[in-house]
Amino acid sequence: MKLYIYTVSQDVNSGYDTYDSMVVIAPDEETARNLCPCSEISISNAWATPQYVTVCKIGIAVKTETQRIVCASYNAG
Repeated sequence: MKLYIYTVSQDVNSGYDTYDSMVVIAPDEETARNLCPCSEISISNAWATPQYVTVCKIGIAVKTETQRIVCASYNAG
């Protein structure tokens, strides 16, 4: 399976204790859009729902076989 590198960002939830962006490896834009940088689903105000995130393909991933979050930007309070 071919995997791609995407930047995923949101500006719906801002301020302290929120994520504003992340870099992910995923097979397609829809999968990238549905990844969440939050370790717990209950932290709903730390990230936007999938329909409100912006996704941009930036490259092709090589030497990897799994989708994952590579890096996430967190604004600690």
